Amino acid sequence: MNIKVFTVSLFSFFVLVQLYSQSLYFCEEVSKDGNPISSSTVFEISQKGGSLYFWVDVGYEIMTDEVYYEIYRVDSKGKEIYDQTIYKSVDPKAKKFYHQITFQSPGRFNIYVYRGDGIYLTSNSLRITQK
Repeated sequence: MNIKVFTVSLFSFFVLVQLYSQSLYFCEEVSKDGNPISSSTVFEISQKGGSLYFWVDVGYEIMTDEVYYEIYRVDSKGKEIYDQTIYKSVDPKAKKFYHQITFQSPGRFNIYVYRGDGIYLTSNSLRITQK
């Protein structure tokens, strides 16, 4: 096998493994040892709003001290409408981290997670209902 082809194939493999090993979960609580409890993509909040956790597993040391979450509301036609960006500090040696986030209104949302330097980590979709 040609060394260039092998090198490109190996590099592509590692990029794909890194991209697909990262996950964003939503949960009601986080255990004392840092694992998600009651993970779901649908949550119910009261008229006053409600909180849940964004729990991220990147599978390797994050190597940055800040991440941010871009939140987009998804309209009835599937179009994303920018809602907000939330910045949070993280331990650079962490492979998993979580943050409590408050929602004030129901809807469908797409959440994107980035390192502080703008490198995309992972994403997931969430539906908030109201009591």
